Amino acid sequence: MSTLLQRLAAHLGYSQTVLQLKWMLAFTQASKKSHFELVDRQMKDEPLQYLRGSQPFGGIDLIVRLLVLIPRPETEDWAIRLAKTIMPSPEYPIFAPDLCTRCSYVYDRKGVSVLAVLTSLLKQ
Repeated sequence: MSTLLQRLAAHLGYSQTVLQLKWMLAFTQASKKSHFELVDRQMKDEPLQYLRGSQPFGGIDLIVRLLVLIPRPETEDWAIRLAKTIMPSPEYPIFAPDLCTRCSYVYDRKGVSVLAVLTSLLKQ
């Protein structure tokens, strides 16, 4: 294990390594992934969200995999502010199509409908 720590510290620096190890220990206990696999992927500069397989977004965990764009914190902030600002009503319902992300952030709000269309379906 000490060689793993040395490799990670050389790549990320000490303070970042401490942060990474905290989540890695919790994550590997809850999943079947090994510390070795996570460190190897981290050394290849793979985003943390891909290592975890998810990204928190507005109270839900989005599933993220390779080729899925990882939502930025600013996007999450913008989406939450917008959801709090708009007021749907029976006469003015809100419909938000999600055509390109292959996933959908469904805000739990009465009167807001979100339609997610898989891009693979659009090709057919």
